[in-house]
Amino acid sequence: MTTRRGKDDPLSKLREIGETGPGPDPLFRELLREQLMAAAERPVTQRPAAVRAAPRRRRPGLAVAAALLLAAGLGGTTVFNAQRSLPGDQFHVVKRAGESARLSLAGSDAARGRRELATARTRTRELARLVDRPRPDSGAIRDTLRDMDDHTRTAAELLHRAYLHSGDRALVTALTEFTLDQRGRLSALLPRLPPAGHDSLALVNEIIERTRALPEPRSERSGP
Repeated sequence: MTTRRGKDDPLSKLREIGETGPGPDPLFRELLREQLMAAAERPVTQRPAAVRAAPRRRRPGLAVAAALLLAAGLGGTTVFNAQRSLPGDQFHVVKRAGESARLSLAGSDAARGRRELATARTRTRELARLVDRPRPDSGAIRDTLRDMDDHTRTAAELLHRAYLHSGDRALVTALTEFTLDQRGRLSALLPRLPPAGHDSLALVNEIIERTRALPEPRSERSGP
């Protein structure tokens, strides 16, 4: 079976940007090389069944390694543009490659859950900027909502699991603060969002209720 690698393939986009963008930034390239080596040496950790069941959430593996190597050749200007980019922009693939690399380097459920929260928060900020454009891209808005929901859902699964295992209430606090803030942001944006925005808000409300209903962690139940 042949694999179609067209213009929408992320690695192809990275190669294209690398060929047309500014020259490499030595400091950035060295940092990415160190991260790549750390990722190669770190063993893969077991993940919750609900997370493993979602194909989009698999560990990127070689794809992340390739993205890091390609991004290492990009200049500091390109990286700066990537951080300011929105879904659908040319440099957004560089931003997403960096996010995937950071997620793959998270070594525990707690660390990955916090990173998933940060990525979901980034999608929410991008969503607010997308709807503020003079001519909003409805496709980009729908894709951003879906991606935001994926990261939000995965963060909740990981942080719930980590809390029940460790008893670290800071994990519940981080998730609760995020979801309450997320509910406020989505409620304000809802009049300008497609119908899927209601589903995103419902997901956040569901996570808030599930978090409040969490049982005591095993470490506390097994105490004296």
